[in-house]
Amino acid sequence: MKLTLSMRTRRQNSYAGACRLIPLVLLMLTSWTTTFAAESGASASAGQTSISNKLTFGYRTDAAPFSYQDEAGKPMGYTVAICYKVIEFIQKEIGDVEVSFVPLSLAERGPALMSGKVDLLCGADSVTLSRRHAVSFSLPIFLGGVGALMRSDAEKSLRTVIEGDEPEFRPRWRASYSDILRQRTFAVVDGSLTQSWLAGKIDEFKITAETVVVDNYDQGVNAVSSGDVDVFFGDRPIVLAAAKVDAKTDEIYVVDRQFTFEPIALTMVRGDDDLRLVVDQTLSKLYRSGGILQIYREHFGAPNEDTLKMFLISGLPD
Repeated sequence: MKLTLSMRTRRQNSYAGACRLIPLVLLMLTSWTTTFAAESGASASAGQTSISNKLTFGYRTDAAPFSYQDEAGKPMGYTVAICYKVIEFIQKEIGDVEVSFVPLSLAERGPALMSGKVDLLCGADSVTLSRRHAVSFSLPIFLGGVGALMRSDAEKSLRTVIEGDEPEFRPRWRASYSDILRQRTFAVVDGSLTQSWLAGKIDEFKITAETVVVDNYDQGVNAVSSGDVDVFFGDRPIVLAAAKVDAKTDEIYVVDRQFTFEPIALTMVRGDDDLRLVVDQTLSKLYRSGGILQIYREHFGAPNEDTLKMFLISGLPD
Protein backbone atom coordinates (compact mmCIF):
# COMPACT_ATOMS: atom_id res chain seq x y z
CA MET A 1 0.00 0.00 0.00
CA LYS A 2 2.85 2.41 0.85
CA LEU A 3 4.44 1.75 -2.53
CA THR A 4 1.16 2.46 -4.36
CA LEU A 5 0.64 5.71 -2.48
CA SER A 6 4.21 6.78 -3.18
CA MET A 7 3.87 6.11 -6.91
CA ARG A 8 0.58 8.00 -7.01
CA THR A 9 2.13 10.96 -5.22
CA ARG A 10 5.01 11.07 -7.68
CA ARG A 11 2.52 10.95 -10.57
CA GLN A 12 0.51 13.83 -9.10
CA ASN A 13 3.67 15.85 -8.55
CA SER A 14 4.68 15.12 -12.14
CA TYR A 15 1.32 16.40 -13.43
CA ALA A 16 1.55 19.49 -11.24
CA GLY A 17 5.07 20.16 -12.47
CA ALA A 18 4.00 19.76 -16.07
CA CYS A 19 1.14 22.21 -15.60
CA ARG A 20 3.54 24.78 -14.06
CA LEU A 21 5.77 24.48 -17.14
CA ILE A 22 2.96 25.18 -19.62
CA PRO A 23 3.08 29.01 -19.32
CA LEU A 24 6.87 28.92 -19.78
CA VAL A 25 6.59 26.71 -22.86
CA LEU A 26 3.93 28.98 -24.38
CA LEU A 27 6.11 32.03 -23.67
CA MET A 28 9.06 30.38 -25.41
CA LEU A 29 6.89 29.45 -28.40
CA THR A 30 5.59 33.02 -28.66
CA SER A 31 9.12 34.42 -28.53
CA TRP A 32 10.35 31.97 -31.17
CA THR A 33 7.40 32.70 -33.47
CA THR A 34 7.92 36.47 -33.21
CA THR A 35 11.66 36.17 -33.86
CA PHE A 36 11.14 33.82 -36.80
CA ALA A 37 8.58 36.14 -38.39
CA ALA A 38 10.85 39.17 -37.95
CA GLU A 39 13.92 37.44 -39.38
CA SER A 40 12.14 35.98 -42.39
CA GLY A 41 9.86 38.91 -43.12
CA ALA A 42 6.89 36.58 -42.77
CA SER A 43 3.53 37.93 -41.70
CA ALA A 44 1.24 36.29 -39.17
CA SER A 45 -1.75 37.83 -40.89
CA ALA A 46 -4.32 35.42 -42.27
CA GLY A 47 -4.69 37.84 -45.18
CA GLN A 48 -1.44 36.47 -46.61
CA THR A 49 -2.98 33.01 -46.86
CA SER A 50 -4.15 31.78 -50.25
CA ILE A 51 -7.50 30.00 -49.97
CA SER A 52 -9.82 29.02 -52.82
CA ASN A 53 -13.01 31.08 -53.03
CA LYS A 54 -14.95 27.82 -53.17
CA LEU A 55 -14.45 25.04 -50.63
CA THR A 56 -16.19 21.72 -50.06
CA PHE A 57 -16.31 20.14 -46.61
CA GLY A 58 -17.11 16.45 -46.26
CA TYR A 59 -18.85 15.08 -43.19
CA ARG A 60 -19.68 11.60 -41.92
CA THR A 61 -23.39 10.77 -41.76
CA ASP A 62 -22.95 7.92 -39.27
CA ALA A 63 -20.44 9.15 -36.68
CA ALA A 64 -22.56 10.90 -34.04
CA PRO A 65 -21.82 12.82 -31.89
CA PHE A 66 -18.85 13.86 -34.02
CA SER A 67 -20.54 14.07 -37.39
CA TYR A 68 -23.99 13.05 -38.59
CA GLN A 69 -27.03 14.10 -40.60
CA ASP A 70 -30.18 15.21 -38.82
CA GLU A 71 -33.75 14.47 -39.91
CA ALA A 72 -33.78 17.59 -42.07
CA GLY A 73 -30.63 16.44 -43.88
CA LYS A 74 -28.38 19.05 -42.29
CA PRO A 75 -24.81 18.28 -41.14
CA MET A 76 -24.55 18.21 -37.34
CA GLY A 77 -22.08 17.20 -34.64
CA TYR A 78 -18.99 18.25 -32.73
CA THR A 79 -16.56 18.35 -35.67
CA VAL A 80 -19.18 19.95 -37.92
CA ALA A 81 -19.58 22.74 -35.34
CA ILE A 82 -15.81 23.24 -35.41
CA CYS A 83 -15.86 23.34 -39.21
CA TYR A 84 -18.47 26.11 -39.07
CA LYS A 85 -16.01 28.03 -36.88
CA VAL A 86 -13.38 27.54 -39.59
CA ILE A 87 -15.82 29.06 -42.11
CA GLU A 88 -16.41 32.04 -39.80
CA PHE A 89 -12.67 32.58 -39.44
CA ILE A 90 -12.06 32.42 -43.20
CA GLN A 91 -14.87 34.85 -44.00
CA LYS A 92 -13.76 37.30 -41.31
CA GLU A 93 -10.01 37.21 -41.90
CA ILE A 94 -9.74 36.42 -45.62
CA GLY A 95 -12.99 37.26 -47.35
CA ASP A 96 -16.14 35.73 -48.76
CA VAL A 97 -15.74 32.06 -49.51
CA GLU A 98 -18.45 29.76 -50.77
CA VAL A 99 -18.52 26.59 -48.65
CA SER A 100 -20.72 23.54 -49.20
CA PHE A 101 -21.07 20.33 -47.18
CA VAL A 102 -21.10 16.87 -48.76
CA PRO A 103 -22.37 13.79 -46.84
CA LEU A 104 -19.99 10.81 -46.87
CA SER A 105 -19.91 7.29 -45.52
CA LEU A 106 -16.87 5.82 -43.75
CA ALA A 107 -15.75 4.11 -46.96
CA GLU A 108 -16.31 7.19 -49.12
CA ARG A 109 -14.38 9.72 -47.07
CA GLY A 110 -10.84 8.72 -48.15
CA PRO A 111 -11.46 8.57 -51.91
CA ALA A 112 -13.48 11.81 -51.76
CA LEU A 113 -10.56 13.65 -50.17
CA MET A 114 -7.85 12.16 -52.39
CA SER A 115 -9.82 12.81 -55.59
CA GLY A 116 -10.40 16.45 -54.70
CA LYS A 117 -14.14 16.09 -54.25
CA VAL A 118 -13.78 17.59 -50.77
CA ASP A 119 -11.14 19.88 -49.30
CA LEU A 120 -11.65 19.11 -45.61
CA LEU A 121 -13.11 16.16 -43.71
CA CYS A 122 -15.27 17.06 -40.72
CA GLY A 123 -15.46 13.53 -39.36
CA ALA A 124 -13.89 11.45 -36.62
CA ASP A 125 -10.54 10.38 -38.01
CA SER A 126 -7.72 9.27 -35.72
CA VAL A 127 -4.23 10.61 -36.41
CA THR A 128 -1.75 7.88 -37.32
CA LEU A 129 1.69 7.90 -38.92
CA SER A 130 0.53 5.60 -41.72
CA ARG A 131 -2.32 7.95 -42.60
CA ARG A 132 0.05 10.91 -42.65
CA HIS A 133 1.73 9.36 -45.69
CA ALA A 134 -1.39 10.31 -47.66
CA VAL A 135 -3.18 13.10 -45.75
CA SER A 136 -2.54 16.00 -43.42
CA PHE A 137 -4.15 16.55 -40.01
CA SER A 138 -5.08 19.61 -38.00
CA LEU A 139 -4.27 20.15 -34.35
CA PRO A 140 -5.99 17.48 -32.25
CA ILE A 141 -9.65 18.18 -31.44
CA PHE A 142 -10.51 15.15 -29.29
CA LEU A 143 -8.89 12.28 -27.37
CA GLY A 144 -10.52 9.15 -28.78
CA GLY A 145 -9.95 5.43 -28.49
CA VAL A 146 -11.47 1.97 -28.78
CA GLY A 147 -14.45 1.06 -26.60
CA ALA A 148 -16.72 -1.98 -26.32
CA LEU A 149 -20.47 -2.66 -26.21
CA MET A 150 -21.96 -5.77 -24.59
CA ARG A 151 -25.26 -7.19 -23.45
CA SER A 152 -26.15 -6.54 -19.82
CA ASP A 153 -26.82 -10.24 -19.30
CA ALA A 154 -23.47 -11.39 -20.71
CA GLU A 155 -21.61 -14.05 -18.77
CA LYS A 156 -19.78 -12.70 -15.74
CA SER A 157 -16.46 -14.18 -16.88
CA LEU A 158 -16.74 -12.43 -20.25
CA ARG A 159 -17.68 -9.12 -18.63
CA THR A 160 -14.70 -9.45 -16.27
CA VAL A 161 -12.27 -9.87 -19.15
CA ILE A 162 -13.69 -7.11 -21.35
CA GLU A 163 -14.06 -4.66 -18.46
CA GLY A 164 -10.49 -5.33 -17.36
CA ASP A 165 -11.43 -6.25 -13.79
CA GLU A 166 -9.42 -8.64 -11.67
CA PRO A 167 -11.16 -11.92 -10.67
CA GLU A 168 -12.97 -11.65 -7.33
CA PHE A 169 -11.40 -14.87 -6.00
CA ARG A 170 -8.02 -15.24 -7.65
CA PRO A 171 -7.18 -18.78 -6.26
CA ARG A 172 -10.36 -20.15 -7.85
CA TRP A 173 -9.76 -18.46 -11.18
CA ARG A 174 -8.99 -21.42 -13.45
CA ALA A 175 -9.76 -20.28 -16.97
CA SER A 176 -7.32 -17.99 -18.73
CA TYR A 177 -8.51 -14.88 -20.51
CA SER A 178 -7.86 -16.55 -23.86
CA ASP A 179 -10.05 -19.49 -22.87
CA ILE A 180 -12.90 -17.18 -21.92
CA LEU A 181 -12.71 -15.34 -25.25
CA ARG A 182 -12.48 -18.53 -27.29
CA GLN A 183 -15.40 -19.17 -29.64
CA ARG A 184 -16.80 -15.68 -29.04
CA THR A 185 -18.11 -13.46 -31.80
CA PHE A 186 -16.90 -9.88 -32.11
CA ALA A 187 -18.14 -7.12 -34.43
CA VAL A 188 -16.26 -4.13 -35.92
CA VAL A 189 -17.02 -1.51 -38.55
CA ASP A 190 -15.48 -2.29 -41.92
CA GLY A 191 -12.48 -0.13 -42.81
CA SER A 192 -12.05 1.33 -39.32
CA LEU A 193 -8.84 1.44 -37.28
CA THR A 194 -10.63 -0.73 -34.72
CA GLN A 195 -10.82 -3.52 -37.29
CA SER A 196 -7.03 -3.74 -37.61
CA TRP A 197 -6.59 -3.26 -33.84
CA LEU A 198 -8.93 -6.18 -33.08
CA ALA A 199 -7.27 -8.41 -35.67
CA GLY A 200 -3.91 -7.66 -34.07
CA LYS A 201 -5.16 -8.52 -30.58
CA ILE A 202 -6.75 -11.78 -31.74
CA ASP A 203 -3.46 -12.76 -33.36
CA GLU A 204 -1.37 -11.60 -30.39
CA PHE A 205 -3.29 -13.66 -27.85
CA LYS A 206 -3.97 -16.58 -30.23
CA ILE A 207 -7.73 -16.35 -29.68
CA THR A 208 -10.04 -18.57 -31.69
CA ALA A 209 -12.87 -16.12 -32.24
CA GLU A 210 -15.11 -15.02 -35.09
CA THR A 211 -15.08 -11.42 -36.30
CA VAL A 212 -18.19 -10.04 -37.98
CA VAL A 213 -17.70 -6.96 -40.15
CA VAL A 214 -20.59 -4.46 -40.20
CA ASP A 215 -21.15 -1.43 -42.38
CA ASN A 216 -21.85 1.11 -39.63
CA TYR A 217 -22.25 1.62 -35.89
CA ASP A 218 -26.01 1.11 -35.88
CA GLN A 219 -25.53 -2.38 -37.32
CA GLY A 220 -22.92 -3.15 -34.68
CA VAL A 221 -25.21 -2.06 -31.85
CA ASN A 222 -28.12 -4.03 -33.30
CA ALA A 223 -25.93 -7.13 -33.57
CA VAL A 224 -25.20 -6.97 -29.83
CA SER A 225 -28.76 -6.17 -28.74
CA SER A 226 -30.12 -9.04 -30.84
CA GLY A 227 -27.55 -11.47 -29.42
CA ASP A 228 -25.89 -12.18 -32.76
CA VAL A 229 -22.46 -11.08 -31.45
CA ASP A 230 -20.94 -11.00 -27.99
CA VAL A 231 -19.01 -7.72 -28.19
CA PHE A 232 -18.99 -4.77 -30.58
CA PHE A 233 -15.72 -2.79 -30.67
CA GLY A 234 -15.50 0.75 -32.05
CA ASP A 235 -14.66 4.38 -31.32
CA ARG A 236 -15.98 4.73 -27.78
CA PRO A 237 -17.76 8.11 -28.13
CA ILE A 238 -19.54 6.92 -31.29
CA VAL A 239 -20.47 3.62 -29.66
CA LEU A 240 -21.94 5.55 -26.71
CA ALA A 241 -24.04 7.76 -29.00
CA ALA A 242 -25.26 4.84 -31.14
CA ALA A 243 -26.21 2.79 -28.07
CA LYS A 244 -28.39 5.60 -26.71
CA VAL A 245 -30.77 5.46 -29.68
CA ASP A 246 -31.11 1.67 -29.72
CA ALA A 247 -34.59 0.36 -28.90
CA LYS A 248 -33.14 -2.07 -26.36
CA THR A 249 -30.98 0.38 -24.44
CA ASP A 250 -31.69 -1.34 -21.11
CA GLU A 251 -30.30 -4.62 -22.44
CA ILE A 252 -26.92 -3.30 -23.58
CA TYR A 253 -24.17 -1.16 -22.06
CA VAL A 254 -20.88 0.45 -23.04
CA VAL A 255 -17.99 -0.90 -20.98
CA ASP A 256 -16.34 1.67 -18.72
CA ARG A 257 -12.94 1.11 -20.30
CA GLN A 258 -10.93 2.62 -23.12
CA PHE A 259 -8.58 0.15 -24.81
CA THR A 260 -6.54 2.68 -26.81
CA PHE A 261 -5.92 6.43 -26.76
CA GLU A 262 -5.93 8.16 -30.14
CA PRO A 263 -6.00 11.88 -31.03
CA ILE A 264 -8.78 12.81 -33.46
CA ALA A 265 -8.35 15.69 -35.91
CA LEU A 266 -9.75 17.31 -39.03
CA THR A 267 -8.27 15.89 -42.24
CA MET A 268 -6.99 17.56 -45.41
CA VAL A 269 -5.04 16.62 -48.51
CA ARG A 270 -1.35 16.42 -47.78
CA GLY A 271 0.50 19.55 -48.88
CA ASP A 272 -2.42 22.00 -48.55
CA ASP A 273 -0.51 24.11 -46.02
CA ASP A 274 -2.66 27.23 -46.46
CA LEU A 275 -5.88 25.44 -45.53
CA ARG A 276 -4.18 23.65 -42.67
CA LEU A 277 -2.85 26.97 -41.36
CA VAL A 278 -6.33 28.51 -41.39
CA VAL A 279 -7.81 25.45 -39.64
CA ASP A 280 -5.11 25.48 -36.96
CA GLN A 281 -5.52 29.24 -36.49
CA THR A 282 -9.22 28.67 -35.87
CA LEU A 283 -8.57 25.86 -33.41
CA SER A 284 -5.86 27.79 -31.56
CA LYS A 285 -8.20 30.75 -31.16
CA LEU A 286 -10.95 28.47 -29.83
CA TYR A 287 -8.55 26.79 -27.40
CA ARG A 288 -6.95 29.97 -26.09
CA SER A 289 -10.28 31.77 -25.64
CA GLY A 290 -12.03 28.78 -24.11
CA GLY A 291 -14.67 28.87 -26.85
CA ILE A 292 -14.08 25.19 -27.55
CA LEU A 293 -15.50 24.28 -24.13
CA GLN A 294 -19.05 25.29 -25.03
CA ILE A 295 -18.91 23.24 -28.23
CA TYR A 296 -17.48 20.28 -26.35
CA ARG A 297 -20.09 20.40 -23.58
CA GLU A 298 -22.96 20.48 -26.07
CA HIS A 299 -21.89 17.14 -27.52
CA PHE A 300 -20.00 15.27 -24.77
CA GLY A 301 -20.74 16.97 -21.47
CA ALA A 302 -18.06 18.35 -19.16
CA PRO A 303 -14.49 17.71 -20.40
CA ASN A 304 -12.20 15.66 -18.16
CA GLU A 305 -8.75 16.76 -17.00
CA ASP A 306 -6.92 15.10 -19.90
CA THR A 307 -9.11 16.89 -22.44
CA LEU A 308 -8.59 20.26 -20.76
CA LYS A 309 -4.83 19.72 -20.85
CA MET A 310 -5.01 18.82 -24.54
CA PHE A 311 -6.81 22.08 -25.34
CA LEU A 312 -4.39 24.10 -23.18
CA ILE A 313 -1.25 22.63 -24.72
CA SER A 314 -2.49 22.40 -28.35
CA GLY A 315 -3.52 26.03 -28.77
CA LEU A 316 -0.66 27.75 -30.59
CA PRO A 317 0.31 31.44 -30.15
CA ASP A 318 -0.21 33.83 -33.06
